[in-house]
Amino acid sequence: MNTIAAIWHHPGTPPTGAGAGNYPVAIVAIMPGPIGQLAVVVDSTGRISTASTSELEVVDAGVSDAIGRGQQRLTGR
Repeated sequence: MNTIAAIWHHPGTPPTGAGAGNYPVAIVAIMPGPIGQLAVVVDSTGRISTASTSELEVVDAGVSDAIGRGQQRLTGR
């Protein structure tokens, strides 16, 4: 997977300890989680975290569309 630029709309305290807010991150992987999909993200300090995909806003609409098409193919829709 190519790295994807995104904004993490984090409702709580992220690993940086900065509190709730919007953080620029790079999505480096997406994996199944216990209740939906999780993304492995890297923030501007280089810290690696997991984020719910529902909290992430992909910056490039073309990338977002491509992810949606890929997920549809994988699920057979």
